[in-house]
Amino acid sequence: MDASIHNLKRLFGSNVSYRIPVFQRPYAWTQEDQWGPLWEDVRSKVDELLANPGADLPAHFMGAIILQALPTVAGQVAKHIVVDGQQRLTTLQLLIRAAEQCFRSLGDNSRSERLQKLTQNDEDFWGQKSEDQTKVRQSNVSDRSSFQDIIREGAPRGVARQIDKAYEYFVQQISDWINQAPAEREPRANALETTLLQQMKLATVNLDRNEKPHFIFAVLNARAEPLLESDHIKNEIMYQANVVDEEQQARDLWGFFESNQWWRRGTKEGRLTRIHLDRFLHYWTAMKTEMLHKGAGTDVIAERVYNNFKRVLIADSRDIKELTADIQKAGQLYIDIEEARQPRSERFLRRLKTMELGVVVPLLLWMYTEDMPESEIARSTRALESYLVRRMLCGQQSQGLNRLFFELLSKLCHGEHKTVSESIVDFLHSQTAENRIWPRDQQVIENLQSRPFKIADNRQLMVLEAIEQHIRTHKTEALGEDRLSREHIMPVSWQRNWPLPPDQTNDEESLSRRENSVKEIGNLTLVTQKLNGALSNETWARKKETLRQHSTLRLNTKLLKMAPDVWDEDAIRRRSEWMAEKIIEIWPYADKV
Repeated sequence: MDASIHNLKRLFGSNVSYRIPVFQRPYAWTQEDQWGPLWEDVRSKVDELLANPGADLPAHFMGAIILQALPTVAGQVAKHIVVDGQQRLTTLQLLIRAAEQCFRSLGDNSRSERLQKLTQNDEDFWGQKSEDQTKVRQSNVSDRSSFQDIIREGAPRGVARQIDKAYEYFVQQISDWINQAPAEREPRANALETTLLQQMKLATVNLDRNEKPHFIFAVLNARAEPLLESDHIKNEIMYQANVVDEEQQARDLWGFFESNQWWRRGTKEGRLTRIHLDRFLHYWTAMKTEMLHKGAGTDVIAERVYNNFKRVLIADSRDIKELTADIQKAGQLYIDIEEARQPRSERFLRRLKTMELGVVVPLLLWMYTEDMPESEIARSTRALESYLVRRMLCGQQSQGLNRLFFELLSKLCHGEHKTVSESIVDFLHSQTAENRIWPRDQQVIENLQSRPFKIADNRQLMVLEAIEQHIRTHKTEALGEDRLSREHIMPVSWQRNWPLPPDQTNDEESLSRRENSVKEIGNLTLVTQKLNGALSNETWARKKETLRQHSTLRLNTKLLKMAPDVWDEDAIRRRSEWMAEKIIEIWPYADKV
């Protein structure tokens, strides 16, 4: 192992290719945490040079990078694996290219050409291998395209990738600063060039060729953001497959997750926000752990997914290529689950997402990979949906559902059963603990009658839409493309247009009954968003006329029949009872699934 200090002129001045290995993540630095502080560091050194011309000033150290040299062919670029420091090297290249572009826009071609030598190699050294034209080669294909367009043309692709945003940020900052005082452009340009070439330094650590870069990368991660569980898993897979710089092999193993930016998007579940890829690997690892270890029956902790993944690798006897093919197949199923595209389960998956119950996903991944008849999948999802919706309507907490569904998965993987759906129904039906029971009809009805409808607004909308769909027939007109919204028939602010009878105005019991009634499910209906604004806090006489003229929803047709003249507490109670009956038809108890 060899360590030395380099300024950027020495680091990038020769014909060199710093190659980001395929086991590393895409570019992830941001303005708030890295770009802004880096630009402030550069500005500080520039200001020192301007204030002390000719002085021998100390350099600004930017941390360390870890490299491993690859065999070099005479007449070609010198190649190095970037074991750690890819985010820093990429950002410095974007900063230098931004300065180069700003100088060129001012007509300062000589200074621009000097900086260009720090971002692009001489053509004699890269020839037909265009990937070696840039000093840094990205491993992520999408990042590489954006990076090469910027370095070669100075023009982002117009795609909202972090690399494009970083370049545009530095161009804007440098341009604003250098043009801030036109009379000082030349000294500012000199100071900026000197800072970039000489004042910014990095410590470089060069590994011996027999070192394992995968392990060094995982242990000596010096970046601002810690490695995600998915980063560790990708690293492990590349190590098991002995892949460092073999792009096609890496694409075969992990390209499915690198080519689609959907996997890097954040998604929230309860208080926890994680990218899709981390959540999927959590669920897949939990599912596989249960399949490979009979009786595990417990969830995998989010912070220990990588450790459990290694246990799966040990227990699974398949070749790493077969295993990753399995992971990619499950990954496509996960996308279909998250986007509610799984055939014949779309409505169930949309409702599951509304309830934010990802605890069911490992079970669903297992179900959708099994060779099950459509009727079995349909009955299984009906049972799961009924169980979960009824619990939600009865105010039961979701705590403990993780363990329950892993116990169910264990039973399905290792137990004896006639059919999957029968096993699911029997298991859920057999639960007797208060926080696990499948609420019966009477319990659901009692929670919906004469009580506030206390669930989140989007879940209330889900229930109302389910009732509307349930009472429609094959002859009912289509809903069209208008989005529906929830509407309180008697407004929550009822005092102005919906006064109590004079003899009840000061009666505490009457006031309490009114306040509770406006929050019941029976006081809710569906309208289009355009119609919602027209209803507002109007009187019942005006609201019912507006609904009669403009609404084609079956919920509102039934509403007008139930209360042709008066909408009061009694009418709300009757409609709550009717809606409760429809709900237990939509989501039947175990014996009717």
